[in-house]
Amino acid sequence: MVETFQGVKSICPCIKIRSDWSRCTYWGQTYCEKHTSDGTPQCCSCSRLKIGDLKYITLNDGRKLCPDCHYTAVTDPGVCKPLLDEVHRFFKGMDMKIRYYIPILLVDEKEMIKNVQKTSLGLTVYDKSELEAVTYVSRSIQKGEKVKVVKEVEHLVEGRKVKAMLLLYGLPKLDLGATLAHEMMHAWMKIEGYEGLSLNIAEGICEVIAHKWLEWQSFTGDENIKGTSEKAQFLRNLKEFLKDGIEKNHSEAYGHGFREAKWAVERYGLRCTLDHISRTGKLPE
Repeated sequence: MVETFQGVKSICPCIKIRSDWSRCTYWGQTYCEKHTSDGTPQCCSCSRLKIGDLKYITLNDGRKLCPDCHYTAVTDPGVCKPLLDEVHRFFKGMDMKIRYYIPILLVDEKEMIKNVQKTSLGLTVYDKSELEAVTYVSRSIQKGEKVKVVKEVEHLVEGRKVKAMLLLYGLPKLDLGATLAHEMMHAWMKIEGYEGLSLNIAEGICEVIAHKWLEWQSFTGDENIKGTSEKAQFLRNLKEFLKDGIEKNHSEAYGHGFREAKWAVERYGLRCTLDHISRTGKLPE
């Protein structure tokens, strides 16, 4: 790592002029464009590029985790259970308790792509899905800087409104929790009979819930985020980074949909907004 121009930290010594730079807008890392495609490790959660001799963890599917994100990474079902309980408490606090058993399955990127046809952080499997079985991560084993996993097959039960929920394993608790809150909102709406919603409305309101969950972490979430240590400060920074990603998402459904749904929730409240969606299939104006 070298210091260049007004103390801004660079991850490489090859920057010669300012126009060569590309900046990670949130974390302030400065690097030249070639590092986005030359194999320089990049954390799959916080997106920071590897600096110097810093040791990144390699998950079984090839994704990389920086040491900070790895510290709270959810890599097997035993670690996921307390997070699931926390998200259920979050929904209960909004008077949206889910009284319905939903299998929560951690999967690697290969399995997620097989079922979603693209890279995704989560997937809620509904009753009409033809998906019959999922190969999930039942246990993880870290050896040095590599994480290996043990996989098992879960056969999904037919006839349930929500057959299962798939989550990408290996992400830090804040990131996976936001994804779980998003997918849990999909499940809640399915169970409550919300049907035929446009992609913008369905994904938009689910992103509002993910954003609310991240905000909730500052008050009643993990005690680790409230301390004064460097790890606690990183978790607070990661929370803001994840919120920023939701707020500035450029996609039509997840980005524009979120901003429209957030406007409605801020103006009318969550319950009134959901009641209006239930009746009309649209957001209140």
